[in-house]
Amino acid sequence: MPRNGQVEFAPPISKIYADAVQNGVINLSKQTTKEEFIEQIKQIQGSRYFSVNFQNIGSENKNTIEFRISNGTINPDKWIENISLFGGMIQVAQQLAEIQEKNKKELNHNEKKLLETFSIIQSGGVTDKQRLNAILTLVLDSEEKKNRFIEIFKVNSIEAKNNEVYQELKSRISPISIDSKMVKPYVIQTEQIGLTTINQPTTSKREAEVIENKERQKEQEKQTRPIS
Repeated sequence: MPRNGQVEFAPPISKIYADAVQNGVINLSKQTTKEEFIEQIKQIQGSRYFSVNFQNIGSENKNTIEFRISNGTINPDKWIENISLFGGMIQVAQQLAEIQEKNKKELNHNEKKLLETFSIIQSGGVTDKQRLNAILTLVLDSEEKKNRFIEIFKVNSIEAKNNEVYQELKSRISPISIDSKMVKPYVIQTEQIGLTTINQPTTSKREAEVIENKERQKEQEKQTRPIS
């Protein structure tokens, strides 16, 4: 659950990032070097007080990406869960970068599946539940870990409805997905890599919202259903 102080010290970064892309401050279709892109991200971020802090990248003393979103804990199981999640993000980002350097004819089945799953995250026509499932599939190495985070998400989604901190954080999340329409991707045509779902969302944003609301209602009914 969101903690007090998170709005000030670890809010989402997606909205200022999406705004910068939409306003042309960051041009994702333009060929830029990795160093130039990093500097652009650091400039729009401005300070380290975001859920993900990129300010230290390139620093001689501390060349790191800092994940500030997790709550403090002395529970070692929570430490391991957080390390698995954030470490998995870094690992899969490296894998995707390497795959996108390859010629499309060199991609094996697993690499194609990785790109297929990644395309779901980028799509604007999926529900939060579908996007969460895709992220966890990418970054976690077992169904047990994945199911654990899905359960946490379900519980937090119900408890957060009346949480003022959560509502403030939610207002700072971009409603616009940074998808292939904003980016000049390495692979944009499904036939190029033999997949059927890349960049082809099956539902509109409105349809996705309806589906998500129905799923949320089902979860609430399960929580309130008396045990017979």
